[in-house]
Amino acid sequence: ACLASAATDGLRVWSILEVQGRSKQEAVDDSENKEFRDVAWKPWDGNYDTLASVKGHEVIFWCRDKSSKWVVESRVDLEEEVWHLEWQAGSQLLVTCGTKEYRSILLKQQLSGKWDKIDLSGEV
Repeated sequence: ACLASAATDGLRVWSILEVQGRSKQEAVDDSENKEFRDVAWKPWDGNYDTLASVKGHEVIFWCRDKSSKWVVESRVDLEEEVWHLEWQAGSQLLVTCGTKEYRSILLKQQLSGKWDKIDLSGEV
């Protein structure tokens, strides 16, 4: 089991060692580890663990590299403040964003790894 947190001091990830009843903090790429607003685990898809985090206008996707360090895999700039993330079934991420009026945007990952933006508020 794993746990992740997002705060003004950065992104933190822990592995829970159930047999020993302890936790171990995992390494996160320090060059990207700034102030974050939210973080969400992607449900296990049988391939690899993925985290999505929010920093300002960006949704940042993280994965483990060969040394098990969390590194940035990709970014999506939504051009407005992002407040909350929630994974849906499959590779879809529901994002709440906006400064004056909240909107919902669905990010859906293509097989190529690129992310499509689908505005659920009906605006273009």
